[in-house]
Amino acid sequence: MGSPTVSKIPWIDNVAAPVFEVDRESASLEMPLEVFEDSDPIWRSFIVGYFIGDASHVGTIHATVNRIWTPLNFKAKIDVQFIDKDMMVFHIENEALWTRITKHHYWNISDILLVVNEWSLETAATPPNLSAMPFWMDFKFVPGHLFSKVGLKAVSTHVGSFVKLHPQTERCTRLDAARLLLEVNLHKPLVESVQFEDQNGVLVKVVVSYPWLPSRCSICSRRGHTEW
Repeated sequence: MGSPTVSKIPWIDNVAAPVFEVDRESASLEMPLEVFEDSDPIWRSFIVGYFIGDASHVGTIHATVNRIWTPLNFKAKIDVQFIDKDMMVFHIENEALWTRITKHHYWNISDILLVVNEWSLETAATPPNLSAMPFWMDFKFVPGHLFSKVGLKAVSTHVGSFVKLHPQTERCTRLDAARLLLEVNLHKPLVESVQFEDQNGVLVKVVVSYPWLPSRCSICSRRGHTEW
């Protein structure tokens, strides 16, 4: 049997070609450093999205995201393609628009929750974690002496994991409720009230409401889709 073949191949853009050895079915490469330094991944302008529930028709999604994601008179359109029944790829060439959409992370598309991430081999293969989804919540009838970051975090302890206060609550520009961003587990029932005794032994009931949640199926009771 002959010795392994050492070859060079034509390359592009003035970058040295990899040197490789072929031994039976295996090829060993000596990769030029320029390949790693100058690499521009083709997926850089793509976003992967997961629908928490039954996604709408691709035409409806295409029209919706182009309406709510792109500014008025924006010429470039967002391309949409299904890669699974509840997973889509969005092609967004505008870098500023791509950044804004991925930073927002959670979107309501036709009453279905869409979770987006930058496209990569890792994110494309990893579905979103429904046990830690952030939602704004309104806490009504909170006693005045608990209307502080420490007090509100204590009141919300068994509702979800505290993330932050809403700017209106921090600036006291909204007086009917305290709005908090909490991470909750959508696989479990959501808390609708919190009860505790104050320092005088008086029972206090705080009502919890959710400005927006994914729709819930009347058949299976899971959130993210409705009965069709």
